[in-house]
Order: sequence, then C-alpha cells, then structure tokens
Amino acid sequence: MRRVVTSVVACRTIGCLVALVALALLAGPLWAARVITKDGAVFDGVILSKDGGRVVVRTSGGGQITIPADKIHLIEGESDDAPPPEEPRIIPAQVQPRMADDAFREAKDSLKSGKWERAGALLEGLLALDPPRLSKRELAEAANGLITCYLRVEDPVGVGKTLLKSMQFAATDEERKRYQTAAEGLRAMRDGRLAGKKIESCQELVDASFRWKGEQLVDEARQIASNASLLSVSGRLERTATQCVARLEQADQYLPGSSSRHREQFLRMLPAKVMDTAKQAADACTQERDWLNENRWRSWADNETVKAWIARIMGYLSARQQADDAVRNLLNAPSLKDLFNRGEAEDLLKRLDGLKYYPPGILQILPRRTGQPPKKRK
Repeated sequence: MRRVVTSVVACRTIGCLVALVALALLAGPLWAARVITKDGAVFDGVILSKDGGRVVVRTSGGGQITIPADKIHLIEGESDDAPPPEEPRIIPAQVQPRMADDAFREAKDSLKSGKWERAGALLEGLLALDPPRLSKRELAEAANGLITCYLRVEDPVGVGKTLLKSMQFAATDEERKRYQTAAEGLRAMRDGRLAGKKIESCQELVDASFRWKGEQLVDEARQIASNASLLSVSGRLERTATQCVARLEQADQYLPGSSSRHREQFLRMLPAKVMDTAKQAADACTQERDWLNENRWRSWADNETVKAWIARIMGYLSARQQADDAVRNLLNAPSLKDLFNRGEAEDLLKRLDGLKYYPPGILQILPRRTGQPPKKRK
C-alpha cells in the first residue's frame, strides 16, 4: 500500500513540475523585464528595486530573487517610468466543498452581471478544491469563465495559469489544441488586442488565437516562397515548393481555406523568381561576353593581370551555369509544371546554352590563359 501511495505522490510531484515549467513558458514574455546573467541564466519578471549593487526581481513564478549587479549581463524591456506592479485583483475565495454547487451558481450569475473580481474569486476557489466537487465538464466551464475574468481585469499571468488548468480539463486532443493555441496567442497579445481585436472573453481569445496562428503560418509560407534562394541547387526548388505547401496545409487547421486562397499565388513566386533571375543573368552575361570576346586574343605577361582575366571568366561561367541549372530545375519540378510558360523557359535555356560560346557560337569560353587558342565546339 505504501508503495502505491508513494508512486501516486511521485506522479503528482512530476505533474506539478511539468505544470510549473509550462506556466513559466506561457507567462514569460508577459512580464516587464528580462534579466540575463553573465553565466547565461534568464529571469523574466518585474524589477522591484535596484540599489546597493543588487537587483531584486519578482519572477514570473511568483517568487523574488536578488541578483548582484556585477553578475548581470543585460536587462531587457526595462522601463524607468513603468508603474510598480499591482496587487492581483482576483483573490481566491475559500469555498466549502459542500457549498460548491451554490458557489458555482453564484459565480455564473456574477459573470453575467460583469462582477469579474467576485466571479473570479469563486471560480478560483472552486478549481482549488481537492478532490474536485464539480464534474469535468463543469470544471472546464469554470476555467473558461475564470479566463474571461482575468482578461476583463487585464491580468495576463492569471490567464496563462488558467489556460494551463484548462488543458488538464480538456476531454479531447482537439480541445487541448484550442487551449494550446490560445496560450500562444496570449503571448502575442499587445494592449489586450490580438489579430486586430480587443479580447474580452475566453472564446474571443481562442477564436482570435486561431486566426492569428493561421495568419502567422500563411505569412511563413509567403516568406518561404519570396525569400527562396539557391534555386540552382538540384532539388532545392521542389523542396521549397513542398515547404510552402506544408505551411499552408498547417494554416488550414487554424484558418480554413488558406491553401485554396494562397497556394497558387505563393507557388507562382518560385518560377517567377527563377525566370527573372535567369533573364537578368543572361543579359549580364551577354554584355560580359562582348568584353571577353574583344579581349580573348590579348596576351599579358603580368601574372596578376592574367589571374584577374581568369577570375573574370570564372565569374561569367559560374553566373551562366547557375542560371542554366535553375531553369533546368524549374522544367523538372512536377509541382510547378502548370505555373509558368514552359516554352519561354525552354527558349531561355537555349539562350543560356548559346552563352557557353564566343560569337558566332563555335569557340567555347573556357578559363584558359590569354594568348592560347580557344577551344572549338565539337
């Protein structure tokens, strides 16, 4: 029997540790300052005092820590004119287990009438009862109501703590995902607003967080396409397209219809980038080839000049080859085959192939020493 009790206590202790770690992650960015010590430790919280060669921080876990000033590497987000930390407006009420049903009814009535502190106090007391006196569905309802109370009194730390409880009460993975997304959205809230909306209830927080998360993923997909680089590398173009589509499909889970609205638009950015870059390279190589053609028979005795000449040819050949590889990758990318003019790409490839040779297309451009006869096309 003792062994069973010990195991239960150990599990509860581990659960508490996990909860505290998760709470620290949720509430971290909501505090006024971040103190980073020289040995790499990070403390998020509110600066209570700075005197006598030490800094006192009220941490996001609710405790205080004193850090010697000479041990501090950086203080981020501190504001000298920031107001002192306020006392919490919601103080948990002492709820007798036998009065739980009455307290729950009063809490719901207080919610309806906008008595946020009273409703929050009762709900905190109800959620603190061990063992619980409410059903799992009622516990989830109580947690949602408490989140609304904390939002109304503008206490984001209270919101973060209650979201963690809501995850524990969630009956399905889908519900847990809703609260997890709300926790992410909470971190992104500024002045009580998220996704352009003032957040005043738990449901509004969840809805806005899903919209915000979906928009974030859509923006990531856009950036993957618009910032694509090294498209001359074999397989890179197709992988980039796959990554872009994956982000949009992920966005569909939060903002339905994201793929259908943006997929073609974003994927078209990739062939457009390849074609534009390859055309620019072809134009630049055409001009450079004129200079190389005029100077190919010159013979310089100075080694530095010869090295410069060879470097110039190597730069030319590299630019032409990269453009050639990128266009070939485009022509061989199945996911992009209907998103560009294939005939135009093939014509550009022929033009790039012709830039391997001096005019009129017989002698190949190679990184040889000047004064040596050019290599003829076979």
